Amino acid sequence: MTSNSAKFPKFLKLRTSDNQVMEVSGQILNESLVIRELFKENNDNPTEVEIPVDYSQLKKVVKTLEVCDLNKPFVMFTDSPAKLIKFAAENMQVLKFMTSLPGTDAAEIFTTSTTLFIPRLIMVFTAFMMELEDGIGLKGMRERFGLNP
Repeated sequence: MTSNSAKFPKFLKLRTSDNQVMEVSGQILNESLVIRELFKENNDNPTEVEIPVDYSQLKKVVKTLEVCDLNKPFVMFTDSPAKLIKFAAENMQVLKFMTSLPGTDAAEIFTTSTTLFIPRLIMVFTAFMMELEDGIGLKGMRERFGLNP
């Protein structure tokens, strides 16, 4: 988490591309670089921001962020196995949550996280995929995500 959270109101309404509204805490909003920028640019309505994802996508991302410990500073890991192991240990709860999801939901969370640029979730998904590949291999991953061999 960065120090920009103080700039957000306690709660902010997000209007999705399918014209639905979700009220989200400033702590969760602070995780998205795109939402931060949209909020800074939004002088017309400081209580609501339009975002380029639909409601169901936003709901999945918010639920995943709620599983994360947002009070702990987020630290990216590199391709170092030791750093990956440390990251996975520190984020075990959200990795278990990702494992419990259907592959299509996990992929949608990743896609939405890249659209909204949420580094914490991008790294969680990267660790999830690395652990998944290590555990079930490429064939198992194709089956989990419904991809043809």
